[in-house]
Amino acid sequence: MNNSKNTHLALTQYYRWYQVYEIPFTKSTIENQLDILSDQVEISSQAGTTKGKDTLADRLQLFEGWKNAHHVKSTKIS
Repeated sequence: MNNSKNTHLALTQYYRWYQVYEIPFTKSTIENQLDILSDQVEISSQAGTTKGKDTLADRLQLFEGWKNAHHVKSTKIS
């Protein structure tokens, strides 16, 4: 039972990560995104590298109005 619970918790956070890109940006959605990250988070992508949570809200604004879709076909929790 514990393994099932932990798997569910991990998947919840995984899908929560992508949610911010799928719905309009609001203070609430950005706070929800920040809540799952460490203060020392480092995110590297084609848009550059961001260190720490302080600049993440500004970084997310770059994607305002984009029509993104993430179609996760499978995941494996280990």
